[in-house]
Amino acid sequence: HILLPVLFRKQVPQSGLSHMAGRYGDWCMLTPPSPVPISFTSAFSYILNLEQFVEMAHAVGESQDEETYANLVAKLKQEYHDSFWNETHYSRPQLTSYALPLYLDLTPLEQKEMVEVDFLNLLDSSDGCSCPRTGIIGAKYMPMSLSMLGRTDIALQVAEQIQLPSWGRSFSYGVKLS
Repeated sequence: HILLPVLFRKQVPQSGLSHMAGRYGDWCMLTPPSPVPISFTSAFSYILNLEQFVEMAHAVGESQDEETYANLVAKLKQEYHDSFWNETHYSRPQLTSYALPLYLDLTPLEQKEMVEVDFLNLLDSSDGCSCPRTGIIGAKYMPMSLSMLGRTDIALQVAEQIQLPSWGRSFSYGVKLS
């Protein structure tokens, strides 16, 4: 069996994911709205890491670990939804609050369309800027969540945007990826 480190297993407090500790949340926001709770991003990272552990167990043929932790991931995804969903949105109505649950594909079907529409509407803000108004965590998962929704056109529009805050502005000054 692959041994899961003791610290990793003890991260979730008995009081649940909504009380999960962390230090940073969705940090380094250039245009900060009210930030998502640290427990929101910490619980997301924990579930994502467990999903990666399930993939590793599969890759090395540890089917018992794969099944055990896949069941735990399913349970924690439901807990995440139950802990952070408030009948209209996750946590707070901002991009990170939509991108992370969409990336984990944990939103129940009955709310998924509403979450997707609200996520896209937040990108199409009143100032006409499809800017990544998130911190570092949201910025990483926002384009991937858009791609998972089949909206690579919007992911590209966000990436090419030159109005601040943006990635495209760097490229407009000649920054090169190499």
